[in-house]
Amino acid sequence: MLLQDCLSLAAKDLTCIIDGERSFSSGEFDSLTSQFAADFASNYKIQKRDRIAILLPNSWQFVAAFYASLKAGAIPVPIDYRSSQREINFFLKESGASLLVADAAKHDFIKSSKDSPPQEADLIQTLEVPSDPDADPYDFIGEHGATERIGKVETPIASHDPACILFTGGTTGISKGVVLSHDNVLAVQSRLSNAWALKRGSETFAQILPMTHSGGLNCGVNCAIFTGSRTVILRKFDPVKLLEAIEKYKVTVFAGVPTVYVSLLREDSILTNRDISSLKICFCSGSALSAETFMSFEKKTGIRINVGWGLTEAAPQLTVVPLNHTVAFDQLYVGVPLPDTRIVALGDDGETLLGKDEVGELAAKGPQVMKGYWKDREMAGAFTKDGWLRTGDVGFVATEGVYLLGRKKDVINSSGFKIWPHEVESTLLENQHVMEAAVVGIRDEERGEVAVAFVVLKSETTEGELRDFCKARLTTYKVPRKFIFREALPKSSVGKILRRILREQEEGKNN
Repeated sequence: MLLQDCLSLAAKDLTCIIDGERSFSSGEFDSLTSQFAADFASNYKIQKRDRIAILLPNSWQFVAAFYASLKAGAIPVPIDYRSSQREINFFLKESGASLLVADAAKHDFIKSSKDSPPQEADLIQTLEVPSDPDADPYDFIGEHGATERIGKVETPIASHDPACILFTGGTTGISKGVVLSHDNVLAVQSRLSNAWALKRGSETFAQILPMTHSGGLNCGVNCAIFTGSRTVILRKFDPVKLLEAIEKYKVTVFAGVPTVYVSLLREDSILTNRDISSLKICFCSGSALSAETFMSFEKKTGIRINVGWGLTEAAPQLTVVPLNHTVAFDQLYVGVPLPDTRIVALGDDGETLLGKDEVGELAAKGPQVMKGYWKDREMAGAFTKDGWLRTGDVGFVATEGVYLLGRKKDVINSSGFKIWPHEVESTLLENQHVMEAAVVGIRDEERGEVAVAFVVLKSETTEGELRDFCKARLTTYKVPRKFIFREALPKSSVGKILRRILREQEEGKNN
């Protein structure tokens, strides 16, 4: 089975996509993407395994371009809509894209790249697509059309062939293109659908995370299409608009990150007055969710946020907390491995498998794990000799599931002691005055590194009070040496706090 087959398997008359006032049934969207695919083949000479870069915001146009690329036998390469010209040129060059499908609103942006040779954007074909929800779906299909070729695009694709290339953030070096096969993505779709007890043709997803990232794409719109359900697209996250959409369309599922739930709780009057009783699954992954956010959300809505863990290289999901899990919330607990998925902790040599409850870098095997990076970049360090994917996350595996302590690269070495930022952040988030927290290691001549906490407050407190709060809950060496109050913390397009920027800013002040 291929990812694009999910469109044709859905009930033709059921709504598939809702974007503003525009909606498509599964039958209409299947036909549209087939014509779009034929246009790629006939007017842009796209062939099997060519790469098609997609620079579009969350929109029906993005979904159409993605599935049309698959139907044409090509490999879609989503590009973060907020990317700089330099980043876009890198992604185009690195992927070797033959075609760039870009938002017409980015015309001057793309033209500027082309006017500054040698730029990769000048070397490929560009199809500008109006991202207005009300745009005519057939306006950007070439003059030769493709009606006579609907369903006849010859694409001998196997399920182990690439379904997409998703670029990592590149925070620790060169950004790498993660190659996910149809098998990888479908493995996540089927297992998440079962874990969430989704009913075919009966669910409504709210798409708030960027479709250009693995979580937004595969835990959102692709999962909806896999289950023959519908997706309500929000161009960007807005808590009020999300709540309005949940009530209007009877949304049953949405995937978010911790900042989404914090923002929803800020809209207390709207949250408690909107009818959101249709919700079944409120998923959270990507970074640590505080106990207070979890408990406050459940208290106000009656819904337990469902937590999981994964990474782009696993399409992206590795674990999920079972829906029947009623044990008290633990900020470090990220659930049980998905079926056919194995998680282990590695010793300091990066190869030895540790026993239960022993802390080490987590590694994974499973049907969702990528075969490799595009151009085989840094493949030597990605897997162990025995084929375990090194996740870069540190934690341990217990009888009841997986516990996460944080990123290996973020561990703080202070006077010979290891401090896991995730643990300290989780403690800070228990404080009633703290809204967000990020802990980083800052160079120190005496100790090597010291822990510094960046904190966003929701009510007034002092550095001394926070230090005393931490001392009562943490071993002395884990207590941050310094607390810095901020109005906001730098975040990625999917809402992850960017510790690297905080570290660079603080160390830059000290130099």
